Amino acid sequence: MRHGTAYCYNMGCRNEECKRAYSEATKKFRQARVQHPERMTQNAQGKNYHGTEYGYVGYGCKCDDCRAAHAKYARDNRLRKAKQRQQQKEMI
Repeated sequence: MRHGTAYCYNMGCRNEECKRAYSEATKKFRQARVQHPERMTQNAQGKNYHGTEYGYVGYGCKCDDCRAAHAKYARDNRLRKAKQRQQQKEMI
């Protein structure tokens, strides 16, 4: 395995060069998705990502619909985690 590559990072290496390479590769990947919004409208199965949590996080879309979906996801996630913590306390 060659250090300084995103592949090396994906294989578990946390060398500074590998982290930097992974960060750059991820950044380029996200920029490519944002530059091609037509790819966001439908995936191969015909699913529309616009107005979803994935549209906000995966594609970086910040429209009102995607922001609302992300806010709902974050709120539901906080409530779910709080409920889990409460259940764990009750078990003790």
